[in-house]
Parts: sequence; structure tokens; C-alpha cells
Amino acid sequence: MGKCVQLFPKTKQGQLVEKLTEILNLANNGYFLNFTFAGKRAFDGEVCTAFANADPVERTELIAHQQFEAIADGMAHLYKIEKED
Repeated sequence: MGKCVQLFPKTKQGQLVEKLTEILNLANNGYFLNFTFAGKRAFDGEVCTAFANADPVERTELIAHQQFEAIADGMAHLYKIEKED
């Protein structure tokens, strides 16, 4: 499994479209081989997911990296542990 690399610093909701546009630009320039996505719909709170060019094993790897980052952020918040950049 590769290193977990944060693409962007944490963002506010108002920057959602801006960050998605940046991701699309990176994809258009060949930066990514595959992706997974999950987003909560504004009007009903349902979670929508998507993926491309990722078999089940690759999707699991990508999701594991997202989960690791979420857990690390939670630990840092709860225990005020300084994360390594």
C-alpha cells in the first residue's frame, strides 16, 4: 500500500466546487490512474458513490487511505497529536 498523501489542505464547504474543479483539471492532465468518490447530497442527506478504473481491490486500497486519513484526523483532534506533514 502506498503512502497517504493529502491532495489539498482541509477546506470549507464554500470551496467544494473549487476543489472538485481542481481535481478535474488534474485528471485531465493525467495525474490520476483511478478514483473513488463519496459525497452527501444536499437535499436529502443520502450518500452517493462513484469510481472509475478501479477493480474491487484497488477501490478497497483507495478507500483504506481515506479511512486512514479520517482516523488520523480524529486522533489528532481528540488527543491533540501533531500530525507529521
